[in-house]
Amino acid sequence: ARSTSRHVGGGALDNSAEMISRLALLLVASLSSAALVARPLSSFPGAPRAAASSAADGDSRPLNVRPARRPATVLMADAAVAEDGSETFEFEAEVAKVMDIIINSLYSDKDIFLRELISNASDACDKKRFLSLTEDGGSAYEGRIRVVADKETNTLTIEDNGIGLTRKEMRENLGRIAQSGTKKFTEALGSGGDATNLIGQFGVGFYSAFLVADKVTVVSKSADGEQLKWESAAASAYTISQDDSTPIEGTGTRLTLHLKEDADKYVSDYTLRDMLKRYSEFISFPIALWTEKTEYETVPDPDAEATEGEEPPTKTVPKTSNEWETINVAKPIWMRPPKEVEEDEYSEFYKATFRAYDEPDAHVHFSLEGQVEFRALLYLPSSVPWELSQDMFNDKVKPVKLYVKRVFISENFEEQLLPRWLSFIKGVVDSEDLPLNVSREILQKSKVLSIISKRLVRKALDMIGDIAKDEDKFARFSSNFGRYIKVGVIEDRDNKDALLKLATFTSTAEPKASGTTLPQYVDRMKEGQKQIYYVSAASKAAAASSPVIESLRKKGYEVLVALDQIDEIALQGVGKFGDFDVVDAAKENVDLGEQSDEEKAEVEEAKKSLEATCAAVKAALGDKVDKVEVSSRLTSSPSALVQPQWGMSPQMQRFMKAQAAATGDDLGGLGGMGGMAANLELNPAHAAVRKLKGLVAADANATSTRDYATLLYDVAAVSSGYELADPAAFAARVVTLMTGEAEEAAEEAAPATSAATPAAEGEGGRVFLGNLPWSVTDEQIKEVFAKCGEITKIEWLTHADSGKFKGAGFLQFASAAAADAATKLNGNDLDGRAMKVEIATAKKERAGGAAGNSDPGEPSNSIFLGNLAWNIEEETVRAAFKDCGAISRIKWVEKDGEFRGIAFIDFESVEAATKAVALNGVDLGGRPARINFSKPREPRPADPNKPQRTYKPQKEKPEGCVELFIGNLPWSIDDDKITNFFKSAGTVTNVRWLNDRETQEFKGVGFVTFSSTEEVDKAVELAGESIDGRQIRIDYAGQKKEGNGGGNAWQKKW
Repeated sequence: ARSTSRHVGGGALDNSAEMISRLALLLVASLSSAALVARPLSSFPGAPRAAASSAADGDSRPLNVRPARRPATVLMADAAVAEDGSETFEFEAEVAKVMDIIINSLYSDKDIFLRELISNASDACDKKRFLSLTEDGGSAYEGRIRVVADKETNTLTIEDNGIGLTRKEMRENLGRIAQSGTKKFTEALGSGGDATNLIGQFGVGFYSAFLVADKVTVVSKSADGEQLKWESAAASAYTISQDDSTPIEGTGTRLTLHLKEDADKYVSDYTLRDMLKRYSEFISFPIALWTEKTEYETVPDPDAEATEGEEPPTKTVPKTSNEWETINVAKPIWMRPPKEVEEDEYSEFYKATFRAYDEPDAHVHFSLEGQVEFRALLYLPSSVPWELSQDMFNDKVKPVKLYVKRVFISENFEEQLLPRWLSFIKGVVDSEDLPLNVSREILQKSKVLSIISKRLVRKALDMIGDIAKDEDKFARFSSNFGRYIKVGVIEDRDNKDALLKLATFTSTAEPKASGTTLPQYVDRMKEGQKQIYYVSAASKAAAASSPVIESLRKKGYEVLVALDQIDEIALQGVGKFGDFDVVDAAKENVDLGEQSDEEKAEVEEAKKSLEATCAAVKAALGDKVDKVEVSSRLTSSPSALVQPQWGMSPQMQRFMKAQAAATGDDLGGLGGMGGMAANLELNPAHAAVRKLKGLVAADANATSTRDYATLLYDVAAVSSGYELADPAAFAARVVTLMTGEAEEAAEEAAPATSAATPAAEGEGGRVFLGNLPWSVTDEQIKEVFAKCGEITKIEWLTHADSGKFKGAGFLQFASAAAADAATKLNGNDLDGRAMKVEIATAKKERAGGAAGNSDPGEPSNSIFLGNLAWNIEEETVRAAFKDCGAISRIKWVEKDGEFRGIAFIDFESVEAATKAVALNGVDLGGRPARINFSKPREPRPADPNKPQRTYKPQKEKPEGCVELFIGNLPWSIDDDKITNFFKSAGTVTNVRWLNDRETQEFKGVGFVTFSSTEEVDKAVELAGESIDGRQIRIDYAGQKKEGNGGGNAWQKKW
């Protein structure tokens, strides 16, 4: 065997350089062409000797079909000896192993075989088409490819009417591995080859048939008229012989695959149709599939009984037939010049190729010639694909389909042709310059890819830029794909400037839901504004009410809103847009615009004035804040939280926590840069801060002062968008503030002003407890204070009349040291309430309990009501005192527009008021009311220089007047109260309430219309009477006049 191979190796080494380069692509050693020529050994010198040798072994079959002991598979050429004695050898290879690599290792998907064989058939048709055009007198040629699957024989046949193969071409193109007949044909044509659409280039695609078949039969007929058969089993050897099967008309090739047992799916019409559409839909020659069709016919039913006079009964029966179905009906419009393609064709191609149902908003069709040549067609969808709606970067969504001369190659590449921020774009790219491996499945890394990718991105940006000129389309695009553009701003530094012009953000000044772009923002900037501001928030409404941008709003500056983490990261990375810095308005030391010298002086003065207050708040809050300082950005809010320069916004903190929870990580309270404590800024002009200043001045260490500072911090956190670390404690502080329990308990128990105040002499270790839960028990108290010392007595404070627990009490310890130790527990949690623990200086008990004063005061017809709920209704009060006597007036006490929880009631007699005082502690709206006599109010002396108020009419009655002006109305007024008030005068036909034109707030005035002038005269007599404690002013209203809008001075004013 070695001598035979050595003899064969010494034969003609035609085309050895080409063979070496081909097999280098197969990742195997370079081989001489002689080693790869699989032909009968009888064609080589020395064959008789080999044949005789084989006969001696008792096997008379030709060597080329003998399955066992194939000595010709390992070949080696003789060495060439140089003058210096060195020897040069050619590489050796085992042909069977090479075939195994080609068949089983080149392709990752068995389905590829159909693409390769259809491409070969297309090349054969293309060659014949080209020759028919170049030959003199050549007739018009119509190429075709047919695919037939036979389930009974488990075979798949692919037939074309192309150029066909001669015996020599069968040996060279089918029997020689990596010999591309298509490539040789193209090279033989020279420059004329550019006019063809030939696909083949590697010379190994044919052998992919053995992926699914254990025997392959090729019947072909060329122009010389001889019909030949090439056949190979398991790619071990092949035979060529005359063929006597069904004749081929004209020229062509019929390829029959005898499928393996596990490849029976390839005889299914559905599978073949799907594969042909996926890989070969745009082949230029029609591909027909022999399919089975089932139709239903109506035929007479012989089994059914016929009724005389009626139509004979029928039945529906299936009828099966076979017919040719053309698969590749779509046209590769990207191969045509853009001017020749209609808009309807673009839309139809988009829907068919990408299985889309929407109309594309835009498309761009272009080609590139020069260093790299390719054609491309990109689409911009008008709606979000379903896969991207679930995951904006779904790995299963591939934006670009790659074709080579209309043959689909792949859409799965390690190196994407488009960046992921353009994954919503749909398109096709067709190029012969793409660096494919032999299987044409994998893109190799190359500079060509970079060139194509950059051009695709540039064209996509141009397409989106054109969309931006249409307001409606751009609004839809921003809603659907705006987040992708922002991801591009983050990831694509090369195209960052272009993307910033297309990125849209929500704005405090832009009413459109689509938001605004940075160029539009710059066009609207106020004079003197030098920066672009943004703030992170959960919603536009939350951003608009954020305290950190109050000064910007006051100046009329527009602020961009980062609604999610992508917005925030994108804006953080902008740095500078044009001549303007993009800054976070919620960061410390941000430039909020120029300040006048007067404003700067006021800020400096406020810092000095509140220096002690800031220090006390910092001491009370501890590590919750990095620092406390006076703010120049707040105008109406008392406080705000701002982040240090490298801190993380509340939005980003929530995102990071969610990410950590999803991955199971523990961020340790967002440690590191994300967990930097925020800065608390105080508004020196706010009443709450001024009150805090007073508390600090009185006692900076008092529990009430520290609680007030903590509440101010909580308010800042909530209004600035932060999450509270202890919502329950915050709720407790708010409830305490709403109900006034702390103040009430302090009044009842008269605790010491500070926990540091020592116990008074004789009082021993007496401690006041406040802000206790209603469910507290003696056992709980003893357990909480067990470590402090022995408790000798526990006293709970209750209302005298109702017996309800006041949420406060006293503890008597055995020693003053124990009481001092107890005060260390001030602020500790007890069933969700922060306890108040202070040293008591004296025991103060009120007669009758805590609800009222033991001395109700000097009797009068007026009483004082205290400890009222904020939402108390007048009906509730009147119902409580209905048995006491007639009420002439109820006066609610307000301050700064807020109800203070107290009121005054005037009765018509002292006796009625005395009965009311006896109800001290009565439940009013869930709170025990404090009731005392009120001092009779003396009328103020009249000021001779000031007009006195009168409630009687001040003008004469106009003729026919049926309308009255009413003023000094309470805020609780409504139509029913007015109707009841005037029911003694007559029937009210209409009531009009007047609001301020600018603020739309009710001004306490209106007009009432009656059915007659007589009723108006009666109604005027009620002037000065009270409604809800307010004496009503009543006057005549003027009649409306034609053309002037009508009404008197009151009507015109309001």
